[in-house]
Amino acid sequence: MDSLPKINDRMRAILVDWLIDVHTKFDLSLEILYMTINIIDRFLAVKAVPSRELQLVGISTMLMASKYEEICP
Repeated sequence: MDSLPKINDRMRAILVDWLIDVHTKFDLSLEILYMTINIIDRFLAVKAVPSRELQLVGISTMLMASKYEEICP
């Protein structure tokens, strides 16, 4: 686990910018975006994720948040 690269602030900022673009494209509610970022921060605080899988974590959390908030995710 120590060989995994650490997720730094710049990588998180790039991920959040990309998630905002996805959020805008699919015209989702703001609560979904806020919940997505909250889930990502909580997950990354507990589990180390390789940087190549960070985008997968981001889109997976957006799907979870949209299933929680929207009637038709």
